[in-house]
Amino acid sequence: MNTKPIQEFIVQSEENLRIAEAVSEALPSARHKLAVEFLARLDSRLKEGYPGWKSKNDEIFFGDRYATYSFWKPEWAGQYGLALQFGEFGREIYFGVYREKDKVGNRPFCDELMRAVKEVEVYRRAETNVWWDALIHMDSPAENWRKPEVLWRMHKDDGFLDDVAEQLLELARISEPIVDQLVQKYRK
Repeated sequence: MNTKPIQEFIVQSEENLRIAEAVSEALPSARHKLAVEFLARLDSRLKEGYPGWKSKNDEIFFGDRYATYSFWKPEWAGQYGLALQFGEFGREIYFGVYREKDKVGNRPFCDELMRAVKEVEVYRRAETNVWWDALIHMDSPAENWRKPEVLWRMHKDDGFLDDVAEQLLELARISEPIVDQLVQKYRK
């Protein structure tokens, strides 16, 4: 986007400068609001397929580096769950099976889970790290959710919601029986 005309408009008058400042201050809250509303719709969709599961939002979406929506089976609490993470302030979107690093300690990663996840073509690049048993970079419906056109799709396009929901529901379908076994295995 060429910002030169916008810059010229801003410096034309004191009033224009005030408007620009107000917009600048309101934009972070507006982005967060769009994300929270989208995640509420996503949460409803996911819980249609998985009633009784719990969920929560962590951090300020587009304001914190790794704001996250988490979704888990109650029996998994404190160990595992599914998540959609707005990495790098929403510039990189990830989803996957997270692990409560501080609670599961040095528990080995689950090879069975990773094999099952990687059987899905679009999840082939899944990886692990200390916080994730399976971490997948989300390419579709968009990679960078900070762009205005993506924010608008998140706000108004049911297809955007469908795409994200289908990926998380597929991950839930694949991972639920395996994570159930993991939780049972490590139950104290």
